[in-house]
Amino acid sequence: NLETDTEKLIQIVLIGQPELEKVLAKDGLRQLRQRITIQWELLPLNLEETRGYIQHRLNVALGKGKVRFSRQAVETVFRYSRGIPRMINVISDRTLLIAYTEGTKKISPQIVKIAVKDIGSLVPLESWADKFWKLVIPSAIAAGIGFFALNFFALPEFDNKPQGKDIAALIKEDPIDLSSPGELINYSAASATVAPSSNVPEVVPQPVAVVEAASKPIPSNGMLSISDSEKLVTYLSSLTFMESKLEAVKWIFESWNIAPENLQDKEDLEILIEDYQLLQYEMNGTMKRLQSLNYPALLEIALPNAQGTKYLALSSIKGDTGVFGSVDKIEMPLSIINSIWTRKAIVLWKDFENLPESFDLGFEGKEAVWLQKNLRLLGYFQGREAPLYGPKTIRAVRRLQRNNNIKDDGKFQVDSKMLVYNLLQIYPTPELVIQ
Repeated sequence: NLETDTEKLIQIVLIGQPELEKVLAKDGLRQLRQRITIQWELLPLNLEETRGYIQHRLNVALGKGKVRFSRQAVETVFRYSRGIPRMINVISDRTLLIAYTEGTKKISPQIVKIAVKDIGSLVPLESWADKFWKLVIPSAIAAGIGFFALNFFALPEFDNKPQGKDIAALIKEDPIDLSSPGELINYSAASATVAPSSNVPEVVPQPVAVVEAASKPIPSNGMLSISDSEKLVTYLSSLTFMESKLEAVKWIFESWNIAPENLQDKEDLEILIEDYQLLQYEMNGTMKRLQSLNYPALLEIALPNAQGTKYLALSSIKGDTGVFGSVDKIEMPLSIINSIWTRKAIVLWKDFENLPESFDLGFEGKEAVWLQKNLRLLGYFQGREAPLYGPKTIRAVRRLQRNNNIKDDGKFQVDSKMLVYNLLQIYPTPELVIQ
């Protein structure tokens, strides 16, 4: 017996693919089906879940930031896998293999389709457009057949033979009276009465002036030089808020050696930042503090006369001159942006060691030893390393902060992490200040 009156002697768990439901639905297995007390079905993933699942598998395989599935590629995987995780794994694995043979790290829909063709026997999930055309085309054909059938069988035939009376018979019935013929009108006299006055000046058509439309300025590939803030305001006012941010962030990506392909909207920006494990640090401060952190940054610009907020990338600084980025690369004195910069900046940075969010007094862990060793290399820590964030480490962090214009609270937080990564030569961070 499998069970008693009080308990089940053995528990059986059946786990299978969607086909298991069809097998259990057979009439010969109805007794087994009746003994199932709990049944749970994992529904196929939707498109967003498929995107997250693929990214999770890449992260587990340590491929985050190394390989990127485009949005269209994920949609293609979703259509052919129908959201079933097993098929997502099969298609993605074959896709990565084909991408490797082609020497590319960006997965496009074309590569996914090659992988699907190689696997074979996969039918894509119908999109709304496919369903629309499958409904419209048969309906149009049926309507056309119906129209011609109606025209052929139901509409009456029209007889083109003349059915009216003969013209000669109509004249005999109502003859014209020719006893008093009418008078002829003198054409020359009639024309004289209506002739226009000779005093009216003759209108001579004037030639139409053809003016060529002003050609739209084409951004140069070289570096623009801007000498006053009015020109900068005019330059930025032609862009929308999001256009200015996307154009500016491309230069920040370039400083990290990232090619921002197909960066079209906010969603693309967020995906690219996540793929390359970049973090955003928003700060309010001065140009001196930005120089201390030594990272390229996005500057928030407030244009005068309610022309809106824009973004401008600060790529590098040499002396009193900065190199900025928007649609073009711009060189100008730092003093030009003083009056329109809101003092807000966004810095993209990378936490190479995945350190804890914050180090406070009493923190224990190997990360404390890592910090002490690197603070020693930078000349701030003395003594013996220990897996404890204690008073000695706090004093070393405070010295680091004071020397680099950071709030010296002794807490090793985001700005201090960014600073240490930048000061150490072993981490590939971009530098803002050119010596």
